[in-house]
Amino acid sequence: MTHSVDAIRQQQTRIEELIEKGFQIAIDVEDGYLVAGGAPEQRVTVEDFHWLRVGESNAFEVEGERWEDRTDSLAANPASRPDLMMMGHCPAWRPGGPQLDTDTVLLNVETGRLSRVPYQHGLSLSGCFSADRTKVYVTGMLATEGGGGLFEIDLLSGENRRLAAGQIQGLPMFPTLSPDGKSLAVLGAAPGMHAASSGAVEDMLKSRLYLVDVATGRAKRIGEPLDTAFLSWLPDRQGLLLITRRYRSTSQPSIDSLACLNPDGTVTELRPGSWPKLVLGGSRILHQDNETNRWHTCDLSGANPTLVGDGLTGFSSPTPSPDGDRVVLMKSAPETGPRPYIVDVRTGETTPIPVDSGLWVMPAWE
Repeated sequence: MTHSVDAIRQQQTRIEELIEKGFQIAIDVEDGYLVAGGAPEQRVTVEDFHWLRVGESNAFEVEGERWEDRTDSLAANPASRPDLMMMGHCPAWRPGGPQLDTDTVLLNVETGRLSRVPYQHGLSLSGCFSADRTKVYVTGMLATEGGGGLFEIDLLSGENRRLAAGQIQGLPMFPTLSPDGKSLAVLGAAPGMHAASSGAVEDMLKSRLYLVDVATGRAKRIGEPLDTAFLSWLPDRQGLLLITRRYRSTSQPSIDSLACLNPDGTVTELRPGSWPKLVLGGSRILHQDNETNRWHTCDLSGANPTLVGDGLTGFSSPTPSPDGDRVVLMKSAPETGPRPYIVDVRTGETTPIPVDSGLWVMPAWE
């Protein structure tokens, strides 16, 4: 208690000093530089100031130098579009450092070329590509609203178009495009579930599924709220592949199952597992086993599981290539943090994607 009282008194003294004297600064009147400034708890001082020697006049000469032209969009060449994926990236992050915000970039998995997804309002989270891969659908942060929205970004023109404005509760997550390119499935908050009187963890974590018409931007709710993630459309638009979660207690991990959300809104569970993604032309479901954390594929009914390679233990966050023959999976190492690998679904062979330093998360190749 004494420590708390002393801290309050110290804070009171600092506030009184700030009110009386304001923000104090000190300037070297001879050379004109700031010696000290800032709030009492964030005081910045300058010591051992000295002028640097003027550099040579030709130090910044660029005559005769050549640089790669990166002014064009990475999506401008149709042949390279299947090699484009989105990822969240923070160049400043280092292993062992605090979690930092990431922004969404485009990465060519074959050439390593990189460019920012041209979202105009700040940071964004990766989502999915349009059918012709000239547009992406992302969750964009909106500082003026204290949340975010669903946006269509034209990679060729840079145009941003907001979808379902004011129609999705909470932060729209996991946007995924239907096979016909007309609808986006996206998860939002389930109003009232976080304050459920039962207090059950299942109620607190439930989400609401929305379908968004791409042409009009209008959204509608589908089915009942459920605790889910990792949305994928089933072939021929016959519902959605996702997971269901159950809990033994709030202190234990969830028990995940692969499931289908049928067109009528009902849910059919297929088998235990998590991280489901359709691969091999939509004929198989890649998933992670709950008990061993090894990766398998199964058929669309959840039967006939087959191990992928040696099981790929330690990998996570799958995202399939456009044809589904390969996936990108993330694997973390203490010296680098998470890094993306291309995995051949049939053989399990892994190939690292060369990327710069920093934090890499949320891959999206679909």
